[in-house]
Amino acid sequence: MRKAPPARLPREAPAAPSAAEAARLEAIVKLEAPKEKEQSRVNGDGTITASTWMMHFGSTGCKGDPLTGEIASCAAPNRIAVRFDAFDPAKQHVILDLEALLAGVDLSHDAGGATGCMSGLADPECGPLYEVAGLRFKESAPDMNDIGKPSGVPQRIFRVGPKILAAN
Repeated sequence: MRKAPPARLPREAPAAPSAAEAARLEAIVKLEAPKEKEQSRVNGDGTITASTWMMHFGSTGCKGDPLTGEIASCAAPNRIAVRFDAFDPAKQHVILDLEALLAGVDLSHDAGGATGCMSGLADPECGPLYEVAGLRFKESAPDMNDIGKPSGVPQRIFRVGPKILAAN
């Protein structure tokens, strides 16, 4: 039996995005929902023009099964450290800034590995994403085993913004 949805409160109208933000978001939406006839194609220089671009910051190289109570450890945890000087959950929410995250990435071309970034160490699209997320994409020195761990550079993709209530 489904529960009744919670009562909804009126919300403040969100600020309209700038023209640049709107164009960027529109491009992202188009890449996430390609037309059925669009397909990826290999270009003469070996790059791929993609109709879909995927991203996954998932842990890799993991051992153990937490579902059975076994402790899991991962060679590349890929967990983003997010800290704010001040945060009031009653008045604010956390924003994932897609423009900052995707600033160094050409969403229309794939240069190798999985289409987009699926946390593969050989995937060239992942480097800029890891950098703005404050994670190491490559080892800092041989045998440091610090791939996917905090790089020491603060993440630049999450920020605090005013809370906007959900629409009715």
